[in-house]
Amino acid sequence: MKTIWKFETLKDGNWLGISGEFICEMPVGANIISAGIDPGGQPCLWAEVDPQADVEPRRFYKAGTGNSVPANAGRFIGSVTYGPFVWHFYEMAR
Repeated sequence: MKTIWKFETLKDGNWLGISGEFICEMPVGANIISAGIDPGGQPCLWAEVDPQADVEPRRFYKAGTGNSVPANAGRFIGSVTYGPFVWHFYEMAR
């Protein structure tokens, strides 16, 4: 059975930077379904997961509006607005 889990992207402490890579530990096979801000103001990714699956590191890229996106940024997930800022999230190839 699948469950939807929230993954906080602030854990690495640098999500507010303009652009860059970050790692998020997720169950193997997690299907990213959304990026956004939760009710507490925390930037998050949501994914369908198998709670019994082993955990693996997944690489993501965030780019602030107007900043370059590298060719290897990967699959676009979604955009997040936080105050006057907008970041665009991608999952990088494994």
